[in-house]
Amino acid sequence: VHEQAVDRAVTALRAAGVEVTEPRYYPEYAPDYYATFFDDPDGVRLEVTNFRAQRRKRMYDWDAE
Repeated sequence: VHEQAVDRAVTALRAAGVEVTEPRYYPEYAPDYYATFFDDPDGVRLEVTNFRAQRRKRMYDWDAE
């Protein structure tokens, strides 16, 4: 379901004329790292990534650690 948010962002960016990479998993970063990359008008490389399990755990279990 979190991957679908990345896919929706790709669709919206492309509709706005932004050139983005095909969204895919990047296991070299994390097993569930799903992202797309694009450059802003100043040439800064940006990404949209899914809400990964490690980040969810950190957010929801913040007080437990």
